[in-house]
Amino acid sequence: MTAWGCMSNITEYYMSLDEFLACLTKNISPADLNATRLLSSISNAIIHYRQERGMTKPEFAQTMNVSQAIVSEWESGNYNFTIKQLCEICKNLGITPQIKFDNSDA
Repeated sequence: MTAWGCMSNITEYYMSLDEFLACLTKNISPADLNATRLLSSISNAIIHYRQERGMTKPEFAQTMNVSQAIVSEWESGNYNFTIKQLCEICKNLGITPQIKFDNSDA
C-alpha cells in the first residue's frame, strides 16, 4: 500500500476525483474536515479583502502591528485563529465578521 493508503500501484489504478477525495479523507473526522474548510475560507477572505484594499502583506502587517511572516501564516490556511484575532483582522480590513451555524450534516 502507498502512503495514501488507497491503492497499491498508482500507475495502474485510476479513480474519479470523488473517489480520490473520499480515499484521502476516510481517516479524517468530520470536525477536522469542517475546521479545514473554515480556515481555508478565512484565509481566502483575508487575502481577498487585503488585496481589494490595495494593501501588500508588509503594509497589512504594519497595520496589524505584526510581522509579515504572521500575515503569511494567516493567509496559509493553517493558522488557528482566536475570535479576538479575527475581530481585530476584520476591523483593520474594514469588514464585519459573521458566524453562521446550521443543521446540515456536513
